[in-house]
Amino acid sequence: MRKLAPSGEGFERYNALYAQAQEVIARINPCEIQIVDGKASCVSTRGGSERDSGLCCHHCQYLTTIGCSIKSLACKLWLCFYVEQTTKGRQARRELRELEMQAYAADVPMPFRDSPFVIL
Repeated sequence: MRKLAPSGEGFERYNALYAQAQEVIARINPCEIQIVDGKASCVSTRGGSERDSGLCCHHCQYLTTIGCSIKSLACKLWLCFYVEQTTKGRQARRELRELEMQAYAADVPMPFRDSPFVIL
C-alpha cells in the first residue's frame, strides 16, 4: 500500500474527498443507522438481511461505541448490497461512485479499513 505523509497535496486531496463522501452519507443517510434495543442497526438488518450482527463493520477493529475511529476513504465510499437496492442507497451510490472515480483518477490510495497516512 502506498502511504502518504500527513501533510501536502495528497493529504489535502484525500481529506477533501473524505469530507465530500461524509457529506453525501450525512445528507442522504442511506444506511439509516439507529440504536434498537441498545444495539446499532441499519436498514439492512432491520429489513431482514441474513446478517444478525447489527452493522456491516461489526468486526472492524476501528469500530467503537461512538462510531468509526479511523478516517478510511474506502470505507466511506462503500455501501452494502442491501442498502444499494433502496432508493436512498441508489442515490448515494451514484454520488459516491463519482467521488471514487475522482480518487482513482488522482491516484489517491484507498486501503480498506485502514488509513493511508504515515505516522511520523
